Amino acid sequence: MIFALACYTSAPAQSLNMSLLGNYQGHRVANPQGTYYSSGWGYYDNNGREYAFLGAYNGTAIIDLSFLPDSLHEVSFIPGPTATYSYREMKTYLNYLYIVSEGGAGIQIVDLSYLPDSAHFITNFTYSGFSRAHTISESNGYLFPNGGNSTFGGRDAGGSAVLSLQNPVQPLKLSAYDSVYIHDAFMRNDTLFGAAIYGYGIRVVDIRDKMAPKEVKVINYPGSGTHNVWTTDD
Repeated sequence: MIFALACYTSAPAQSLNMSLLGNYQGHRVANPQGTYYSSGWGYYDNNGREYAFLGAYNGTAIIDLSFLPDSLHEVSFIPGPTATYSYREMKTYLNYLYIVSEGGAGIQIVDLSYLPDSAHFITNFTYSGFSRAHTISESNGYLFPNGGNSTFGGRDAGGSAVLSLQNPVQPLKLSAYDSVYIHDAFMRNDTLFGAAIYGYGIRVVDIRDKMAPKEVKVINYPGSGTHNVWTTDD
């Protein structure tokens, strides 16, 4: 696998047994805070061809990596709403790309089945009270937008919503864990680990019943500001 890094500062051509194969700086538009890019993600199509996705201030670039080391070829650019800072995040499920942003537009859904020729924007998915999210997670056919302006029951806690992707182009909201603001979330089997960044530690949530997430443990520590969370294999 090739790792695509979105960095503000430049990196040396060779470091820690890694060699720089290419550098992409398309859609380099500064946000009001003076930064350019945000999250990245990777994807293999049905033929094993590898792509990188890069969040820019005004959209998401889809980059074909098969031209390396000669070039980084942009296949498509999906325009998206802007926000005060260049934050957008994306995940994939089957041949679909799901993009969220603090700028709004809900979840942008993109069809990747036309790659390597193009990618087709399908729709902006929203539901009552939901139009933006800070991050997005995916696990076993379910999407979890995190830190949204509202989740279940019209609350503005900004937790993690649970969306079914049984119909990938029309997600269905099932429920949400919204006791506290969740900045990001990691799923392992049927457990959600929520990063409750504003001093509320790590929230461990049982999601076996997707209609009724149940908090089973809170892990907190002095000065907690949990930004992200992952588990090890054991």
